[in-house]
Amino acid sequence: GAGVGVGGEIDELKVLIQCMIDPTNPVRVVAVLTGLFFGLDYEKLTQHSLGGGTFDVMRPGSEGNEDVLSALRRLHGWWRRSISEPADIFLGSVTSELGLLPYAAAEELGTLRAGALLYVLDSVRAAALAGDASLPGALSAVQAALDQQRAEAPLEPGRPDAVRLMNLHQAKGLQGKVVVLAQPTSSPNPRRPKIHTTRSRDDGAKGYMRVTDNRDLARPENWFEYEALEKDFSRDEYVRLLYVAVTRAEEELVISRWPRKNRSRSPWAPLETWLEDNAIVLSLEPRTASERDTLSFSNEEVGNEVKRAFADLSSRAVPTFLHQTVTSLTKEDLSPSGSFADSDSRDVSRSLKKSIKEPTRASSEFRGYSWGSAVHAALAHAAEVSPDQASQGVFRNLLVEHGRPLDDNGEPMELRELIGLVKAVQSSSLWSRAKAAKRMLTEISFALPGLSDGKPDPEHDSESESGPGRARRQLDLFGQELSRDEEKQVRSRQGHGYPAADVAEGENMPVSVLEGVIDLAFRERGGWVVADYKTDVGTDPDFTAREAAYRRQVDLYAEAWAQLTGEPVKERILFFTAQDRIEQW
Repeated sequence: GAGVGVGGEIDELKVLIQCMIDPTNPVRVVAVLTGLFFGLDYEKLTQHSLGGGTFDVMRPGSEGNEDVLSALRRLHGWWRRSISEPADIFLGSVTSELGLLPYAAAEELGTLRAGALLYVLDSVRAAALAGDASLPGALSAVQAALDQQRAEAPLEPGRPDAVRLMNLHQAKGLQGKVVVLAQPTSSPNPRRPKIHTTRSRDDGAKGYMRVTDNRDLARPENWFEYEALEKDFSRDEYVRLLYVAVTRAEEELVISRWPRKNRSRSPWAPLETWLEDNAIVLSLEPRTASERDTLSFSNEEVGNEVKRAFADLSSRAVPTFLHQTVTSLTKEDLSPSGSFADSDSRDVSRSLKKSIKEPTRASSEFRGYSWGSAVHAALAHAAEVSPDQASQGVFRNLLVEHGRPLDDNGEPMELRELIGLVKAVQSSSLWSRAKAAKRMLTEISFALPGLSDGKPDPEHDSESESGPGRARRQLDLFGQELSRDEEKQVRSRQGHGYPAADVAEGENMPVSVLEGVIDLAFRERGGWVVADYKTDVGTDPDFTAREAAYRRQVDLYAEAWAQLTGEPVKERILFFTAQDRIEQW
């Protein structure tokens, strides 16, 4: 029953948020500098001011006290992060950087304090998920958590060997194996009431109030009658509350009592008669509370522990896997003067590879990611609906969504062009084949672990069907076993740079995960056909280099699809929509 605000670290976190919101306010800045996180004394702050320093987090400056400047630089770094990161991410990282959680856990009532801190951070996170990831929103969430006086946030909820301390009102609805009604500190006799309320169907609610200042200054007529009614009500309410208290125990109820001469003052006085006849007196010897455990470290030992913890954190920071995208791998084939005009943002955005910088081109040559993405999405929609179904509204929304140019009426200027392009693709032989295929899939996102740099191991072909080299499906669409011929076709396509699930297994290096989005795949007799749409006009001098990279991109898609399905890819296709040209191999 200690509530969320049991420790001062949450108030300090609130002060820090206020400083980040108003970083040029010297009062806010000084409050943080003299608080728990930095602990600077006013003498150093005075020296800083006299030395020409300021208390501005946005511009820490270079003059003044060195300790204050160091703190201001750190606050400046936090402020820069606070304007670029969501509030829940920012506060979580700062809390971790400061070691605030272990600090709270090591203090008095440590489990409650640490649990309350996590409760507050969860409140900030909930506010961010609800749509407000700003610092003012975080401040409101922290304050709301602090206002929850009855909220409890233990570090280990449900811990069996814990004692919960609370008042009778907080005990409602709870139960425990053993309940102790602790040493009484107040009289059950109700204080003189100051207000009285009556309610009736005819007159509604009426209130009467007594005005006092150590004595009655004013009171309503017939007040003593009202006062007697209030005293009776309060006494009955206390009995109901006492009933709640004595019925919380599942196995044992312990009631503390005053010495005999003072028992009438006890809040448990209504239980005295029953206790005299039925209770067992416990003989408890007073004893001194045990001291808290302490740790003794030398400076050298502390330094070694810090180094060990840093080394442990550094080792855990090493990624266990890396993302590579098909687009990023094919970009590596281009010269520095080249570009990847039709790169799809679906694939590029997640790449950890460093991509080349695209040169500036005229809009008539390069339409950019947004146009390519709109075309891909339009073709994916066309594949899911019947040809006679109206799709103009969907295409319009796609162009608006991807930020394509609008006319004076707010309509996409490229709408007719997009509709014509989709119709041209639908009338192509590729589309007819796909629609007539046993299975047709569009916009297929995949992630495949492992990248192979070498040729396939010829020994795999001689292994038994049950051996470890046996090809297998990672994505089984049809629940069929691979034939030996299919297996050989799949393995024959695992070449340089192509995915292989067994690569890097057991090696001391992160596994690469290949990601991509296949525009179109359909299954015919003899295997799968993998196709990719490109919107290049093809008139720029770098197109030849890009075209070769596009071919490798489709090869990577095909190898990934063969690895995922365990079935052969018999044909690869590039469809240049702006040129109405198909390449297949």
